[in-house]
Amino acid sequence: RSSPAWPLIAAMLGPLSVLMVLGSWDPDTYEEPAETAYWPGNGISGDPPLQIPVYSEMDRATFDRLFIEGKPFVISNFVDLVGWPMRGWTCDTFQQDQTFKGAKFNRMYHDKDSADSHVEIQRASWDDAVKAAGARDSAAPEFAPYYFGIKDLGYGDPLSKTWKKSMLKKVQNHTVIPSFVDPRNRKDFMASPEFWFSSKNAGAKAHMDTHTQMTMSVQLSGRKRWRLGLIPPRTMPHLGLLFEDGSVYEHRRKVGKEWVPTYEFVLETGDALFVPPATVHETNNVGETGSCALSVTYQLSYPLPAKFYRAFWPRMRRTADIAEAWSLGRCWATLCTHRKFSGMQYSKAVVASAKVFRKFDKNSDGFLVASELKKVSDPEGAVAFHDTDGDGRVTSQEFAEGYAFWFAVEHQVAAGTPSQLKKLHYKVLEDLPSKVADRVENFTTVCLAKEYEAERSQLREV
Repeated sequence: RSSPAWPLIAAMLGPLSVLMVLGSWDPDTYEEPAETAYWPGNGISGDPPLQIPVYSEMDRATFDRLFIEGKPFVISNFVDLVGWPMRGWTCDTFQQDQTFKGAKFNRMYHDKDSADSHVEIQRASWDDAVKAAGARDSAAPEFAPYYFGIKDLGYGDPLSKTWKKSMLKKVQNHTVIPSFVDPRNRKDFMASPEFWFSSKNAGAKAHMDTHTQMTMSVQLSGRKRWRLGLIPPRTMPHLGLLFEDGSVYEHRRKVGKEWVPTYEFVLETGDALFVPPATVHETNNVGETGSCALSVTYQLSYPLPAKFYRAFWPRMRRTADIAEAWSLGRCWATLCTHRKFSGMQYSKAVVASAKVFRKFDKNSDGFLVASELKKVSDPEGAVAFHDTDGDGRVTSQEFAEGYAFWFAVEHQVAAGTPSQLKKLHYKVLEDLPSKVADRVENFTTVCLAKEYEAERSQLREV
C-alpha cells in the first residue's frame, strides 16, 4: 500500500529501497505463516497431524539452522550416534542405583488442583498407585507421569529433600555435548536436566512451558507418543496464562472442537526430540503393559530461535505464556535501544529506523553484521531476526521492516490493553497481588470471549 511518507523514507534509506516492498511486514496486513507451511511434515503433505521431520545424522550448520528457525525435529538413534552416556538407563535404574536410591519423585499433571500437584511418592513399582490425569480429550494420556527435577538442586530449590547433590553430579557426568551442538550450551546441559517417568498410558497433558529456548528430550527407554502444536493466533493482548496443564483441551471445547496438533509421532528408545518454545506439547507412554518410559530433557539457549519469533511475533506478543520472550524481541528488533512499553505506527517507525541503523553501521557499508552489534545482548539473534533473505547480514531495508514491524505490533498491543493493566507488560506475570490478579483474570475472560465468538462466527460461515 502507498503512503505519502514513502518518498521521504526511500531517500533516507537509500536507492535500493525502491526494490523493497515496504509494508509487507505491516501488522495491519501481515499474515503469519500457516503452521503446516512453516513446520512441514516429514516429506508428507496434507492436513495435520503430520509426521515430524526425522534425521539419521546431523551436522552443526543444519542443527543451528533448525534452531534459529524454530523447527521441531527428531534425531533417530541419537543415543548411539553421539555416544550418550545414559545409554541403557531405565526407570529401574533410579530404584537400583545406589546414587539414586531413596530418591522420591513427584506426580505431575494429575487431576487434582495445583496445591496437590507435588505430592511425593516413593515408588516400589511403576505400575501401582497410578493416578488419573483428568484430561478432557479423547486422545490425551489416561494417567499422570512422575518427575525428577534434579536440576532444581542447582538453584537451591529442590521439590524433595531426598534429592542430593551427588545425584545431580552423576547426571552431569553422564551428559555430553554432541559435536553438532554449539559448545556454549554446556552450561545449559549441566544446569537443566530433568527426568520423566511414565507407566503405560501415562504422560503429560497438553501444555506450554514458559521458557524461551529450544528443548531437547532424549528417550532413554520405552516408547512415548508426542503431540505438538504451535500456540494459536491471538487478536487480543493477553496478560493471563492460557496454556497451563490441559487448558488447551478446554479452549477447543469452547468452540466445539478437539485439539488437533500439527505433529503426532512416537519417539522410540534412543531417539532425541528438539522442540521450539511456544509449543503446546503432550506425551503418552504407548509401550507394552507394565512398561515404564524414561526420558531426560534439557533447555538449550544457543542459538535462540529468532527467525521463528519474527515469523509469529503478533501471536507471541499477545500470549502471556511466552512473556519471557517479549524483552528478547524488543532487544532484537530495536538493537536494545528501546526500553519502554510504547509503540509507534508502522510508517513512522520505518522513518525512525534510519537513525538507529546509521548508529550501528560502523563502516557505513549499508549492512549490519554481528560484529557491529557487540553492544546488543544477542548479536547473532538480532541479525537472524532482521535478516529475511538469509545472507547473514542486515540491509537498511530489512532493518526498517523489522524495526517498524515490532513497533507497530507494540502499538496494537498498547491500544488493546486497559490503562490500569499497561504497567504489567514486561513484568513478571505470576504471583501478582490479589487485586491485580483479579483484574488480569477478568481481562482474560473478556479477551477469550471475544476470540471464541470470532472463531465460532468463522465456523458458522464455513
